[in-house]
Amino acid sequence: MANKTPPQAAQLMTHKNIVYGNISAGGKVHIGDIIYHVEQDFQHSILFLRIEPQEAGNYAAQLSLKSRHAGKAGLASDGVPLLRENIPLAIDPQLFAQVNTFQEYRRMDDATYRDTLSMPGQLAPWNEDQLAQALFNTFFTGDILQVCHDFVELLEKRKIAELILAISTADTPVLNLPFEMVIPHFFPSKLGIARQSLAVAHFGLVRSLEKNLPKFDMQGKAASAAPLKMLFVTALPENLNERAKLLEIEEEQKRLIDAIGSFEATGGEPKIVIEFLDTASLAEISEALRKHQHDIVHISGHGSYQKQVKQGVLHLEDEDGNHREVLGGELGETLRQHQCVKLLILSACETAMAGNGVVEQLAEFGLPSIVAMRFAVTDNGAKVFTTALYAALSKGETLTHALASARESLWQYLLEQRRLDPQRPHLAEWFTPVVYLNQYTEALVNPSEKYVLPEDFYPRSDFFKTKNTRLIGSGFIGRKRYLNLLRRSFAKGQHVVLHGLGGLGKTTLAEAFAHNYENRSHEVLIFRNGNQISEKYILDELLARWEGDEKANKNTLRQVKQYLESKADPLEKLQALIDNYLQGRRTILIFDNFEDVQVGEDGTQEQGIGSAGLAAFMQHLCQNTPDHCHLLFTTRYLISDLQDCVQHLGLDKMSYAESYRLSNFSPTLRAIPLAERQDVFKRLDGHPRAYEFLEAILKKDKTADWSKLAASVGEVEAQVWENLLLAKIYQGLTTEEQLVLQMAAVCITRTPLGALVAISGEDETVLIPLLQSLHEWSLCFWDGEGKVFEVHRLTREWMVREVIAGEDVKKWAFAAGEFFRNNVSSNEDAELSIAYFEIAEAWEEFAIVSFHLQDHYQLIGFYQKAYELNQAVLACNIDQKTNANAYARSGVILLLYGQLDQALELHELCLAISQQISDRQGEGAALSNISQIYWTKGDYDTALRFWEQSLPILQQIGDRKGEGTILNNLATIAHAKGDYDTALRFLEQSLAICQQISDRKGEGMALSNISQIYSSKGDNDTALRFLEQSLAICQQIGDRKGEGVSLNCISQIYSAKSDYDTALRFLEQSLAIMQQIGDISGLATTLNNMGAIYWKQKKDVENAVQAFMKSYQIFKKIGSPKASVPESYLHAIIETIGESRFEQILDQLNAS
Repeated sequence: MANKTPPQAAQLMTHKNIVYGNISAGGKVHIGDIIYHVEQDFQHSILFLRIEPQEAGNYAAQLSLKSRHAGKAGLASDGVPLLRENIPLAIDPQLFAQVNTFQEYRRMDDATYRDTLSMPGQLAPWNEDQLAQALFNTFFTGDILQVCHDFVELLEKRKIAELILAISTADTPVLNLPFEMVIPHFFPSKLGIARQSLAVAHFGLVRSLEKNLPKFDMQGKAASAAPLKMLFVTALPENLNERAKLLEIEEEQKRLIDAIGSFEATGGEPKIVIEFLDTASLAEISEALRKHQHDIVHISGHGSYQKQVKQGVLHLEDEDGNHREVLGGELGETLRQHQCVKLLILSACETAMAGNGVVEQLAEFGLPSIVAMRFAVTDNGAKVFTTALYAALSKGETLTHALASARESLWQYLLEQRRLDPQRPHLAEWFTPVVYLNQYTEALVNPSEKYVLPEDFYPRSDFFKTKNTRLIGSGFIGRKRYLNLLRRSFAKGQHVVLHGLGGLGKTTLAEAFAHNYENRSHEVLIFRNGNQISEKYILDELLARWEGDEKANKNTLRQVKQYLESKADPLEKLQALIDNYLQGRRTILIFDNFEDVQVGEDGTQEQGIGSAGLAAFMQHLCQNTPDHCHLLFTTRYLISDLQDCVQHLGLDKMSYAESYRLSNFSPTLRAIPLAERQDVFKRLDGHPRAYEFLEAILKKDKTADWSKLAASVGEVEAQVWENLLLAKIYQGLTTEEQLVLQMAAVCITRTPLGALVAISGEDETVLIPLLQSLHEWSLCFWDGEGKVFEVHRLTREWMVREVIAGEDVKKWAFAAGEFFRNNVSSNEDAELSIAYFEIAEAWEEFAIVSFHLQDHYQLIGFYQKAYELNQAVLACNIDQKTNANAYARSGVILLLYGQLDQALELHELCLAISQQISDRQGEGAALSNISQIYWTKGDYDTALRFWEQSLPILQQIGDRKGEGTILNNLATIAHAKGDYDTALRFLEQSLAICQQISDRKGEGMALSNISQIYSSKGDNDTALRFLEQSLAICQQIGDRKGEGVSLNCISQIYSAKSDYDTALRFLEQSLAIMQQIGDISGLATTLNNMGAIYWKQKKDVENAVQAFMKSYQIFKKIGSPKASVPESYLHAIIETIGESRFEQILDQLNAS
């Protein structure tokens, strides 16, 4: 049953319609009247497949050849046809329908897709292969296939350097076909060796809207000097639906950094430099390209194809961040003004759909290369593709090679995921990217040229230029959410106070927003610090600005100036300036570091304004500003005197992506490698001023020894603590506020209020005003609407080191752990409980919650996560009993993975420990688990011996659940021996025990096994009744393995009733579950049952062979004696159809 290479005899034949003779050997070849030398003339070849619609729904195809390095005139310019006559193509209309159905499935999110696969009669994962086979058989047969095979063989033999297959058509239904799926069919397995790769490197399948080869430019754009310059554009329009908002900007930027940040944060010369564009508008894209001449534009966000109007759109933004649907033509018009762009990547689903789609419109504007997505892209898929693509491009590889590497990486990732983590269906994504070329694109950068990093690509660090600018670098990044909030507040006529922890970038945010508000249409006046925030200074500065206005009415100005020099009340003077200067002007007044005037007479920090006169003055200004005049305050603390006339916005920390970009603004921080940057972010927790301090420290040390970075970050933490005046502010809190801050500082993430209630024992009504007060002092972030809080990590670290006693940390962490343990609404809550118990060093609770969570993961089929939890418990080495429990649980998971010998070792280790410490329950469970291994191996006598040892122990200690399990297992032995009455007696006892102790999982298992007894007796109706009860229980409790087993058993009942279609539907559901949870033994059993129906009842030989082969290989791999069952079927098939036909089927399966 070894794999065999498909016959290649066809390529030895001479085809009258092909213009050349034997080309596969290389050397010289005649095409028409010209003699070409393959190694010289065909080095970079493109096969151009043009498909033209004909009458009556028919099609015709022609293949042409062109090469970049051809020395012959026609081949290099116009290209040459390879077929004397066009090839007629008959396309089954069902193919288009099948593609449309497949498209609809791929429009689903992962969860819906996974659920759909469990429904009867729906697409199974391997239908991707069936669709690919149908496409290949339709378009690549006869002469077309022969030519493709000839040139692929040249590529494989290294006779040519690169081969592109370009598909061109004006027919929308054909253009919409996913031709990328056929790539592996050009590279079948050979010599019976399974294929280990998608395709040969340097092969590409692309689309082109050019109608013929003469218009396809083989020279392309010249490569530029390194580094590769990229413009990364993300869009999160405010008013899209919730489904579209799932891909939000900061997470998408983080994913890009995780994927390719190591090419930029190299510690030396970056291979790639990235500009992140915060506003995804066409105007901003154009301006960025004008400034920095990027090689690549990478747009990540949302795309859609609107079938009703047959139009594809990108969901971008206008200049204010509002949603705007952008046509491909509009983006194309923007990009064609910038000849620097060599590659456009659209990481947005359905941008590759044809029929006035986004990429079709873009291609009309002459962009050399476009990569678009046909289907939605998963996060992991996007990361794998992006990493491989940019790794190759940054090294100077051709675009064809880079894209082939990226597809190959997606192929290998899929194989690995399906092998190691089969808890759920893994979508094949290697055919999702669709490439459009209108000219050949070689390398984007030339590594041999002198490296040139544009001086202005990263803003220069200039925070020493002024005492006021605290953010490193002259540019401004991120903070999009706050920019939108500020814009909306100003639009409503609200003045705004930005308050937050010192050093979070309030000043920079305020200035960046003000200077860019409404297209820089407002004059900005800034009053900084206590010296400038006074009645006199504000009045004088407003007057000075008025005097500098050449259009000012001189007479009015003179009168107001005289009035200001009088002894009139400051409020009246202010009103005069409001009426005569601010009225009608677009002005933004910024009051920066307002906390300087929030100081009492004794020097204590306050939330109110220290001077009553200034308080009245600012209140009057807020209440009487005219339209188009806005006030913006920055302060560390809430301004209590202005609460009624301003909108307070609490500023949160920077995200990881924002911190990464911030580092790039400093040549010193830019040199930190990516892994170390990630550690810095964890320590500094998105605090901009901390990065400023770190840069100053690192500038003093030119050694760039990153092993010392941790010490430098520790020094930064100390400086930040001093700068934040934490000790001074903490001392000014009330006793109640101090205590609540201590408790809140133990919480390690954004935390629900209920956890603090549990920690403190206080009611919400007591805690909310205290948290609000701490928020107003910028000591914690409080979201009153969501009732969640978070203390910044730097503040938490200071509290733990300087204020909170170690025993209190443990006590409060234990209370937090208990809260999340008792209020589990998600797996994340359980994981938080485990983390808090670890902080509290409450190891018994740590193990209990870990085991409880692993039970849940195992039940729903997340075996890998369950296994990792057991390993974490073992790493703690809590005590021998806990270790034995973890060994046993790990052994159960390894059994499900089919690793029987490793599982047996763990169970024997558990048995030895349990006997050593006299743990009778552990001993009984270990004996039962060992018996299960031998049962799976088919050694029923040994299994029975261990079960018989286990049962009296469990009965003696009163372990009813264990006793019920043993009785169930003993029934399987009796059933296997044909002793149905004994088996039924054991099962009825097991069922009664499970129902008494409310063991729903055991109850479902007993019902399922009882059904098998009645089925063996021929009473299928009774068997089905028990199975339906079992299935309902499994679905209620989320027992995925039990559900899969029940579905499999139900299928056998319908098969016995000769209702084979219904039987197959239940088997398909069972198969999907077994694949999802990684139960390979159950998977093999299901495949065997499917094969039996295909062979004996459906007479479907191909599907029968496929199912039996997979079943046989799995059983053989895990050492199960059940491998003999599918093996016997395969021998029967060979005897019936003959060895030649059998091997032909295997060849077809291997090829697909």
